Amino acid sequence: MKENESKRKLSKKIVILVVTIILVVGILAMILFNQRASRYTQEQHLSRVGERIQKTYIDSNLSLRAYGAPNEEMAEGIKATSFDVYPLYDENDRLKYCLVEFYPYGFLFVLIRDERLKGFGWLGASTSMYLLSSVQGEPAWTPCTVNEENGETFWEQDESGEKIRYYHSPFSVRGVQNEKKYLVEYHHNGSTFLIPAIKYENGYINLFSNEVFDKRMTAVSASYSFISKKHFDL
Repeated sequence: MKENESKRKLSKKIVILVVTIILVVGILAMILFNQRASRYTQEQHLSRVGERIQKTYIDSNLSLRAYGAPNEEMAEGIKATSFDVYPLYDENDRLKYCLVEFYPYGFLFVLIRDERLKGFGWLGASTSMYLLSSVQGEPAWTPCTVNEENGETFWEQDESGEKIRYYHSPFSVRGVQNEKKYLVEYHHNGSTFLIPAIKYENGYINLFSNEVFDKRMTAVSASYSFISKKHFDL
């Protein structure tokens, strides 16, 4: 009896040890095989993002949002026919994002970061090095300015008094595609907004308003963000 009990205890210890080793090796593998964004050059990141965009949007049946444009063929969504990828920088001049400009319409942003633990992908967590701001493309946006005295937003309107809507990025609409492009953080009332901008003297031009960016109060036409879910992995 004692001998059988000893064998059972030994078997149990062996099983626990094997399971522990497997878990440790698995965790180490997930950590060691996660790639860092710094492994790639800017050109390589743009190429990698471009390859994924080509496969996801051009070579597949996936369409971009309809945008609500007054064009019947756009009613059920836009099928992108081509695209361009541009580097975007943060305030430290670090490559942190990409801009994807689709044709005939649409755009989105891509966040570049270190890969996350692959083991959490089955839980729906984001694991990719590249994270989309929107799967269907960002909504149309309207240029605007803000009254610094009362914070009221004034929207650009057409002759009929309707908001003017643009279906390409602020960088494209403002004609600054060939300049160094930024997404600058703006903190207001506990929220953080990413403002499309270009450098100007010692500061930036907010492309939503085409005015000098003022961190105390600035115009915000759209809210760009990145949700860390597998649905947004590129």
